[in-house]
Amino acid sequence: MITAVQQDYIRDHAYVPEHLPHYVTAISETEPFLFGDFLAYAKKDHLIFIGYPLKETFQEKQMRTALDEAIKLLKPQTVALTAPTIPSAVNDRGHPANDCYYRIDLSALSVSQKVRHMLNRAGRELSVERGGNFDEERYLSIL
Repeated sequence: MITAVQQDYIRDHAYVPEHLPHYVTAISETEPFLFGDFLAYAKKDHLIFIGYPLKETFQEKQMRTALDEAIKLLKPQTVALTAPTIPSAVNDRGHPANDCYYRIDLSALSVSQKVRHMLNRAGRELSVERGGNFDEERYLSIL
């Protein structure tokens, strides 16, 4: 389980969807944990480990250390790993080297002229800005 201080740290440094405990736990019905700078989610005998560090630069050795700590503490039977690279020790065990993704087939998608017009207009009027906080000003600017 994560503490209030850890929740604040996660909120301040999250940059991928998997860093949002409310999002992940709602979908996976897991409990969040913080191992060093890495988030993990556990449920029964399953561990979801997020190999993207919250604040530090990614280093495979630090990720592997945190992953080993999570496995030692939570003792899962299965582990799902989302990371920039898969550690060689994992690949040596015969696990697939490639990620698997779910994809939606959009080849048969038909978009009406009205929707295309709205999308084109939104594209002209939309501006994207990277920032650290989702404050009231930014929230109101997208409404």
